[in-house]
Amino acid sequence: MVFLPPIVYATIAEPFEVKAAVSAAVLAPIGFLMGMPFPTGVRLLKAHRPEYIPWMWAINGAFSVLGAVLAIALGIMYGSSHAMILGILIYLIALAISFVSKKKTITQVAT
Repeated sequence: MVFLPPIVYATIAEPFEVKAAVSAAVLAPIGFLMGMPFPTGVRLLKAHRPEYIPWMWAINGAFSVLGAVLAIALGIMYGSSHAMILGILIYLIALAISFVSKKKTITQVAT
């Protein structure tokens, strides 16, 4: 969030190809990190409660749609920075839940 405005202003006059390359470079790490919680959760669920995996896919799909709509609404009402901060916080909470679940799984396997 700190580095994004300078990057946008530095590339605003550049050709489309440069803007596309810069956009891909900025979004690739974010996309990679955002893509980690779901597969990790599926792996954990598969080991303990595989019957819930279809529900997990449904919840993921529903929250993907809800998150996109909510991000736009929050961006309009409070600004895109606030929407991005909220998104980051939600992903950090999901990461914390994942670590706690994984730690419980490791503890259960060890005992």
